Amino acid sequence: MDGNKFFLEHRGGSHWTVSTFRRDWADWYESDETLIDWLVGVFTGRVAQDWMPEWLTAHWFEVGA
Repeated sequence: MDGNKFFLEHRGGSHWTVSTFRRDWADWYESDETLIDWLVGVFTGRVAQDWMPEWLTAHWFEVGA
């Protein structure tokens, strides 16, 4: 969004994390969580990222949505 750049960083073994340059903040964000844990956290609201787009309450791919 708005020119943000996302990167995957290999931390050894099967451990990959997310880093991003946040254009509106002109800084770097780095997560210590694995990519999957970070994504789940963002989708569930556990990881608050006000610079990420808002997610729908129910996604089209969820059963019963």
